[in-house]
Amino acid sequence: MEPVAGLWTPLPKGKDNRTEFGGQEWWSATYQEAREACQNGGKKLASMAAIQRAVSNGSNAIPTTMPYWLDSGSVYDTQLDMSFVAVSDNLTLHVLCE
Repeated sequence: MEPVAGLWTPLPKGKDNRTEFGGQEWWSATYQEAREACQNGGKKLASMAAIQRAVSNGSNAIPTTMPYWLDSGSVYDTQLDMSFVAVSDNLTLHVLCE
């Protein structure tokens, strides 16, 4: 886990899906993988409020080009500032834990 903007992000391993932002690699995972990674790190998936706080604090440390998994199993799009139901169990999205 790597600290970022008051939250935590699991780091990608091996051939995991990843993107790069701000010199850091960001892991993209399914909801199940994301939930398990946070739990294994002693944390839980971030809530919408936690991600909104991190973004509103003016932190440029969090990429906003791809949505995030929420603790509820929904998806949060930082650009639209809204959550919605995932259209597939196979979506791979960014992961933040709290």
